[in-house]
Amino acid sequence: MHFFQPAVVNIQNDSGAAASEFPLIYYLAACGYQLLGVQEGLLRSLNFLFFALGLYCFSRLLLRLLDDQLLAVSLPMLLLGSPALAFYAFNFLPNTPALGMVLLGIAAYGQYLHRKRARDYYWAVAGFSLAGLLKITLLVPFLAGLGTYVLSQLFPRREATSFVFFPSRSKILWACLFVLGLPLLWVLWSKSYNLENQSGIFLRDAYRPEHVAMRSLNPAFYETAALQEALSDGGVAEGAKVISLPDKSPNLTLYYLRRRGWTEIFNGDQFSHLRCSIDERLFSCRL
Repeated sequence: MHFFQPAVVNIQNDSGAAASEFPLIYYLAACGYQLLGVQEGLLRSLNFLFFALGLYCFSRLLLRLLDDQLLAVSLPMLLLGSPALAFYAFNFLPNTPALGMVLLGIAAYGQYLHRKRARDYYWAVAGFSLAGLLKITLLVPFLAGLGTYVLSQLFPRREATSFVFFPSRSKILWACLFVLGLPLLWVLWSKSYNLENQSGIFLRDAYRPEHVAMRSLNPAFYETAALQEALSDGGVAEGAKVISLPDKSPNLTLYYLRRRGWTEIFNGDQFSHLRCSIDERLFSCRL
């Protein structure tokens, strides 16, 4: 159990070594497995705990701002009104824990503006940093605040105000070093780790759509009757398990085939010799 040797069940290499998001929650779950045995609910509970902590801190901030206990509880609970968020809050993906850390960062920064305590500012930086490490796209709120600061410096207000929304430039600078620098370092390290272990299962780069070879679906692929007819013509029984030809969308083929089975992605060249009547009828390839 090594923090900087993350791995998954991956048949692309012998060790399964692969890195994606910062594995803090997975490592905590692994520690729990050492003590309590492998319990599926442990990882789910950790994810929910991070998210619930963010909701609690955000609720405390609303209570101070609105001075209304009902609104302070109701507004954060509205987030759970989203079916997707309610589902993934008690699940395995790092999206909702990262959102919880964003809410924690916002709440801590609100406390900093009110009390001007350095400890609150440190908590805000820690919350946003951890959010970026868990899910880099959740750096958007921090970047929005940073952009607002830049605009306020470019177009300062003419009338004087006693309320200071932003800290000093030095504090903003070292906050950027942590909040933006740590996720960047992790992305660079994980790319190097994946390259060293010849693992390409996780996307760690940004690609232009026209540079990615995709397997596109023919219109008939979406028609259940045509799909089932093609499967029958290919000799695939209704209860048969399917070994899907490689496509660039993980498991998409299996979902639309409505079959259990196996799929292998990002390794199309290795299986280019495999062909079948079903593939020819349902798919077309384009660059």
